Amino acid sequence: MEQKIIKYVLVIAIAILFISIFTIVYSYSSKDEEIDIYNKIDDEISYIEKQVLQMMKILNNLETENLEIVTTSNTPIVIKNRDLIDWEKVQEKIERISNDIPVITIDLTSIGIKNGDILELSSNIDDALLYAKAKDKINTLIILAKLYNLLPNYKEQYSKDSVEIEMLYIKSDILSSYALLDTEKWTDIYNIISDAETKMSNILNSEDNLKYKNQFMNKSYILLKEYIKAVNDKNIDLCYVKFYYLIQHLY
Repeated sequence: MEQKIIKYVLVIAIAILFISIFTIVYSYSSKDEEIDIYNKIDDEISYIEKQVLQMMKILNNLETENLEIVTTSNTPIVIKNRDLIDWEKVQEKIERISNDIPVITIDLTSIGIKNGDILELSSNIDDALLYAKAKDKINTLIILAKLYNLLPNYKEQYSKDSVEIEMLYIKSDILSSYALLDTEKWTDIYNIISDAETKMSNILNSEDNLKYKNQFMNKSYILLKEYIKAVNDKNIDLCYVKFYYLIQHLY
């Protein structure tokens, strides 16, 4: 009788041990999967970010070889051939993102990003392709800036890194102002870029963000102020050059 009881107790003990081990392994596995999906979404956001930036540069032919430095009071003011746009390349990049949207949508849904925000991603991609096919430069730029603005919104819904989120919003403001330069709506442009300055100033002055009080951020702020000055002066050629230097530094 005693032996049966001992066997019974041993069986229960072994069963409990196996259940405990399984629970621990499953728990670690779940955490690893959770980390993997967030890392994957970070990579997807970074991918969209880079593609959008490249397209927005192409739409004004902003490449190093097209910077023609003409000195007026020590100021470079000319970008060559801004209207020579490689529309085929822009369309290819939009279509590439469009092909990746189903997977990105599933990933965003899996971590609880709002459905309306996810649908807006597809909608903006579709609109961007329509404008690009019509070779409508200003509206293509505006919709791409709108697309970029979704990225900090997504990040805000799952990340706790407030400064990284704020930096994405700053870049979004810079791109939104840049998208409007050819419209010469200077008040709107100034208001948008001033918002970026406020955000960056808050980061630099925050006691909690010592890691961002460095040479990179200080130079970013100086370049941003130079871009804002060009906007204030309503010098469109200088705005493009200052934008180029600023965005090259930030990326």
